[in-house]
Amino acid sequence: MIFCNNDAMANGALEAVEEAGRVPGKDIYLVGVDALQDTVKYIKEGKITGTVLNDHEGQSQTAADTLIKMIDGEDVDTRYQVDYIKVTAISTFHTLKGED
Repeated sequence: MIFCNNDAMANGALEAVEEAGRVPGKDIYLVGVDALQDTVKYIKEGKITGTVLNDHEGQSQTAADTLIKMIDGEDVDTRYQVDYIKVTAISTFHTLKGED
């Protein structure tokens, strides 16, 4: 298992793994972060195990909603949590992006 700090690193690790004669998704697993389009394509092909999407849209919506509450004089929390979105071959990531 190789955990990569981002998807660009996972894509590079995929290349190195394949050059070493290993079979990604069979005898070695790769995981990245960012849900880059190329990485999602590799996930669909079974070459990369998964990635996570840092939900910037959810973060933006939470920030905007909080600002509106503040402007309206409502009490707001000082901290909010927006979950990451897991992307694997069996996830529903395509429904988030409108892809098939």
